[in-house]
Amino acid sequence: MRLASKRLLVPAIVLAGIGIAACSSNNSVPATTGSASTAAGLAAARATIADADAAPASIGVHTPLKTPAPAGDTFVWLRCDFAQCGYTQVGVAAAVRALHWNLKVIDFNAANPATLIAAMNQALQYHPVAVSFNGNPYETWSQEVPAYEKAGVAIIPNYVGPLPLSKAVIADLANPADLASQARSIAAWMAVDSGGSGKALVLGVPSLPAIGAFPGDFESALRGFCPVCTTTTLSASESQVANPTAIDPLIVSAVQKDRSIKYVVVPDGGLTPALPAALTGAGISGVKIAGAQGSLENMTDIKIGSEQAFMAQDFTYLGWLDVDVAVRHVKGMAISPGDGGLLTQLITKSNVGTPELNLDKPADYQQEFERLWQSK
Repeated sequence: MRLASKRLLVPAIVLAGIGIAACSSNNSVPATTGSASTAAGLAAARATIADADAAPASIGVHTPLKTPAPAGDTFVWLRCDFAQCGYTQVGVAAAVRALHWNLKVIDFNAANPATLIAAMNQALQYHPVAVSFNGNPYETWSQEVPAYEKAGVAIIPNYVGPLPLSKAVIADLANPADLASQARSIAAWMAVDSGGSGKALVLGVPSLPAIGAFPGDFESALRGFCPVCTTTTLSASESQVANPTAIDPLIVSAVQKDRSIKYVVVPDGGLTPALPAALTGAGISGVKIAGAQGSLENMTDIKIGSEQAFMAQDFTYLGWLDVDVAVRHVKGMAISPGDGGLLTQLITKSNVGTPELNLDKPADYQQEFERLWQSK
């Protein structure tokens, strides 16, 4: 199933509004030098790439249920107005069917936190075992946690950034550790692609919990892989990120001021919707574009050669993870915060194939979940 291409979830997080100020600035962060460790770093980077660019072979969850989950429970999916939320719902619906549970879907506008609050309140009327949604930071819905604790209903959020786990908030899926893993893979790719001596402009949005740690994660990984590589961080504000045309000019300006920059790395491909054209229009060539959380546009650009490397991820699989967390909660089992993590793949021109937003690999992961759940 293919849904219409839309930008990724970060703009929705921005528009939800946390009220934390951020400003646009440049901050040069040199990596630790030391040519003696370059060969070892590049060897580690190649090993990381070999793992990252292979299609996922199995799911990240391995512990089976001791007995099947009871049928007839209700799961509520709160659907935002972004393509990724639609893909995740496809996974949720399939997983719920496999368990013979009931699914309720309530729509909300990701840019308007009041609609999420209303949807969370409505969800409690269905007496579900769990409620799940994508994208909105903890601060925009934390007021609902006491009501969920009182009702004994689990909250399973995705892509919300760091948050405190509690009696009600039982997992943090698609969490900062997942993005850090993507940052590491992209850092490995740059280290090898540059031959161990590249300079990158890294886009950061410090005030957004879901991606705020990305520049630090990327720079730390790059130092290990490429001791003489360097980075410059370009910090953008929430208002700039909320405007689809605002970030590309910032990047172009930064590259124009420092022509030693040969890589641009972003935490979310949806933040730079027309960056290749913007660089070309400014007469800039030879700059490679890479990042985490690739969009369909990024994959298409990789196919034609105007962008070079992005991480693909499986949003439908995330829906199965949401339900897996709910099942384990119902059965009183231990649940790791990320429940095994996202399935991702490093996409370059060598393996892009037909560009797609949703990874959908491995092909049999649904059956793997069903075996763990003993569902029939």
